[in-house]
Amino acid sequence: MSIARDTLAYWLAQAANAALQYLSMAVVAVYLEPELRGVLIGLLLANTMTVSLTHLGLQPTASYFVSRARDAAPGARPSPDHALFLLLIVLITAIDAFLWWAFGSTLFRPALSKIPPEFRAYLLVSLGVIPFSLYLMAGQGMLVGLQRVRQLSRFLFYFNLINSVLSLCGVIWLGWSVPALVTAWAVLQALGAAVLFGLLRPLAPLNFRAGAADLAARLREMSSYGLRGYAGNVAGIIVSRFDQLFVMAARGMHGLGIYQIAPKLSMLIFMPSAALESAGYRQVRVAERAEAARLTRELFRTNFLVNGLLMLALLLLAEPIIRIGLTDLYAGAIVPLRILLPGTLMLSCSRMISLYFSAQLGRPQINSIWAWVAALFYFPMIWWVVIRHEGGLIGAAAVTTAGHGILLAGQWLMFMVQTGLWNPAPYLLPQPRDWGRLRRLITETIARRGL
Repeated sequence: MSIARDTLAYWLAQAANAALQYLSMAVVAVYLEPELRGVLIGLLLANTMTVSLTHLGLQPTASYFVSRARDAAPGARPSPDHALFLLLIVLITAIDAFLWWAFGSTLFRPALSKIPPEFRAYLLVSLGVIPFSLYLMAGQGMLVGLQRVRQLSRFLFYFNLINSVLSLCGVIWLGWSVPALVTAWAVLQALGAAVLFGLLRPLAPLNFRAGAADLAARLREMSSYGLRGYAGNVAGIIVSRFDQLFVMAARGMHGLGIYQIAPKLSMLIFMPSAALESAGYRQVRVAERAEAARLTRELFRTNFLVNGLLMLALLLLAEPIIRIGLTDLYAGAIVPLRILLPGTLMLSCSRMISLYFSAQLGRPQINSIWAWVAALFYFPMIWWVVIRHEGGLIGAAAVTTAGHGILLAGQWLMFMVQTGLWNPAPYLLPQPRDWGRLRRLITETIARRGL
């Protein structure tokens, strides 16, 4: 299947429930109001931040090694990778448990102290599903490596659909508040991981039949690749997510409840990027070096044009989307959203370039270097702006967008140096072949009567 069809299938599945996700977010936000919504986001951040900071590169590692095994032995099942990913998840979960036990209260006291005491027990619910959250990451990477992008798109569609419907029904008819919403989210994480395991087991059955030495060598190779990318992922999480922690520390639950609307909505323009990244991964990995560079440039341009149009639409509609859908209670998120949107566009473009370094060159450390350059700017700057000078929600959004700009500039420069593709026009301006590709995609889709 072509990148275009894979991308369209993935993106339509995501876009189909985007409106329902917005509706559920709006209903929950209005029902809880900013203070309690901030508590809900803070409790979920305990899980998402822990997973993001300690996953050791599970998702890109799964994509890379499963794809490589599939190409090395056509028709063979990519064992023993599935079993090794489960072992890695057990190891990471044990490390997370130790870190929270030993250092959690100290490291996160400025943020966690803002959570009211009556809700802190639900941190255990959020943290308790970390192994399932990790498996969701690894499983998605495995499906990409197996070229099952349409299957992944269907899974994500129904997973997000159920999450949205559950939140809506729980709030509207059952009167759920923070404890019930956190518990329902945790249960869905566990069920989603179980369903994904069921999808993957026939494609990648568990197999420990390889010798201990072979398994150990394979695990070392996977860990080496994953850790090289993971180092940059930690920096990327700092630049992408720590704004919420700083806002929580500076403005409390009320400020977080308002501010988080902005990154949540800005990520809507990231959906085409996730689709392009998943659909293009293997093609970039298996292509000849020069062709992979040109393909990466094509993905960059497609992403820039599609996401750029979405960004402009959201810039224009930011105020009615928030004031009408979420009421004036969340009007403070309008300006941060408009500031974050260009940053999200830049982040999505950097993800396209990162494919070349990680998938084609097998050198994810290049992405890591530039991510840390951005993080070394970002971390002291957001402290100075948000904490020292009380820059508030607008300051947090501005520093985050600047961090994404530094990341993109560094990766783009390195890509042009590596490939010699210096002309900026093919990265940013529509090319004649784009229209032909679009016509073929539309014709093929109509001929097949849908996706």
